[in-house]
Amino acid sequence: MMSGLVEQTHRRRAIGRGAFGEGYPMRNLMALTVAALVASGLAAADTFHLTTGVQFDGLILKTENGVHTVKAGPRTILLREAEIAQIETNDRNGELNMDEVRAQVAAEVQQLDQETGLTAEQRLRVDELIVKMRSAESADRLNARDSLVAMQAEVDVMKYLEYILPSLGHVDSPLVIEAMFVIDALRAKPTIEAGTQHAFFEIRAMCIDLLGRMRDKASMGQIARGLVDAKMEVRLAAVYALANLGAKEATPAFVEQLAAPDQRVSGASRKALETLWQPEIASSPVPESVTDWKGFLSPYEAQIGEAIQLAALEPLILPEQEFQDE
Repeated sequence: MMSGLVEQTHRRRAIGRGAFGEGYPMRNLMALTVAALVASGLAAADTFHLTTGVQFDGLILKTENGVHTVKAGPRTILLREAEIAQIETNDRNGELNMDEVRAQVAAEVQQLDQETGLTAEQRLRVDELIVKMRSAESADRLNARDSLVAMQAEVDVMKYLEYILPSLGHVDSPLVIEAMFVIDALRAKPTIEAGTQHAFFEIRAMCIDLLGRMRDKASMGQIARGLVDAKMEVRLAAVYALANLGAKEATPAFVEQLAAPDQRVSGASRKALETLWQPEIASSPVPESVTDWKGFLSPYEAQIGEAIQLAALEPLILPEQEFQDE
């Protein structure tokens, strides 16, 4: 048996898209109907190859005005010539050959073993832990993630997570990326960097946060672009990540955001400033207003270096590129 998420992965790659990648185009309603009929185990004389990529066995009963009436199992369907890429004439009767099915499943499982590096049982264990990471209880989420980390000492869990990530949904993707970071931050870095420009804001926010936790100063420019993101969660993640980096270059941007109408942004920026300039603040009153901060920072301009200015930043993605849940 294939494990749950692997089976879902193959299904998504066949009919749609996951949060981190594209699959094949979605089948139309006729294709889905035909796919359902295929499972019924019909008697057939021909194999139909549709333009959607679906193929099935059936028997043409009649053709009128370019429309085929096809017997497919217990149902009869109509197919226009334009929907058919090829009709293959053969002697297949459409009966289900269980030996062939078992051989096909075994071959697919063997292929998954090779591509993921895990056995079916191991894949199922990882799938179960990913589901547990969705828990509303933080202790359960941490326990599941720690179990993945521990499992990496025995088998290459990262290879499997990299394999399924393109087809995971938007709920699971940020959780899996964080788990990859905890398992092996360096190996996960390319995935994290790519995620900063993902269409789904929670993935962008998570990846920006992880770059901050990595203390990767080289990522400062990419993180800073999150300050002008259309989504509040991404902007806040960028503020905290830059503070974690010790990026005094972001000081002018933080000072400007003290006047932001949203108190979450202004509050986070104030905390970031106090973190960045804690040694200097220790010997003087804590600045409050934009004017106070500008006056306080005047003697320290040389420490700021190449200042990050909000007006000069380009967003990570355009607002119209944001993922819309259908």
